[in-house]
Amino acid sequence: MNVLQEVQKWLNHEDAGKIIRHHSVTGGSICQSQHIETSKGRSYFVKSLDHPLNRLFYAEAFGLQAIKNSGAIKTPEVLVQTDDMLILEYLAPSKTTHAYWKNFGRQLATMHLQPAPNFGFEIDNFCGLSPQPNNITLNGHEFFAQYRLIYQSRLALDNKLLSRQNYTTVQPAARIYTAAKTGTCPRRPLARKCFLRTQQYPGDI
Repeated sequence: MNVLQEVQKWLNHEDAGKIIRHHSVTGGSICQSQHIETSKGRSYFVKSLDHPLNRLFYAEAFGLQAIKNSGAIKTPEVLVQTDDMLILEYLAPSKTTHAYWKNFGRQLATMHLQPAPNFGFEIDNFCGLSPQPNNITLNGHEFFAQYRLIYQSRLALDNKLLSRQNYTTVQPAARIYTAAKTGTCPRRPLARKCFLRTQQYPGDI
């Protein structure tokens, strides 16, 4: 896929001008990212991948919209989502002031404080290129044990990124689920408080 040609087709449809400048944007390790400027003074952020996994960009667009809906953090608007790329509103980097990370931390915390009726997410998504199930559950211990620790460790084992010996050390996470179901957390009473508040936005959305 020629990304610039595809972007220009969309620009033509939107009467947004011709591409006059484009350059790579660093920060990611999976996709190719570019900042594109047009003859009509518009800027866009384009993210693409030659051979993306099924629904990869759909899941990312869905997650970005969920974050935007929280109203807690300035989030780029998704303008185009295809199987091969995303075109987003371009947000120029802001100056890193003394309070930058403090403010960002507060915004992130505000987003995660928004409650939800259950754990999980409306759709499955990805962590990098790794599929990530977000099955709806009523118990946060179960969700984290089954769909993060155990699922991801099994994926690593199947792809020969984790030894069988190390894999078996992850399995005690299943005890978190058992403890949560019975209402007991042996030797770690504070663990009971870990997932009392359900959240609309998983930490790895």
